[in-house]
Amino acid sequence: MQIADFFRAKVFNSSDSAFRLALHSDEKINFARKIISAKNENAHARLTKLKPKGVDFQYTLMQTRKYDAFLMMISHIERNSSAMTVSNHDNSESRWFNCR
Repeated sequence: MQIADFFRAKVFNSSDSAFRLALHSDEKINFARKIISAKNENAHARLTKLKPKGVDFQYTLMQTRKYDAFLMMISHIERNSSAMTVSNHDNSESRWFNCR
């Protein structure tokens, strides 16, 4: 499934596929953030040009909210993975010191 998600993210710039990649692999977080950020900026620029009462405005507004949520969740995942890495590193060092 990750191969299909990578293909969709890379070729079609799919934000959903990029987000799924970030969920499954820490190495793909920057790749996902780059795709989603570009789509988010594009949607925000489009939003400023649309009339607030139109259907296109509502659709674009929902897209920007989705991209913002994806970016927030990716940041949260990144913080948690870095905290776990530090925690695992600390635990391994304390075990090493206890063995001596």
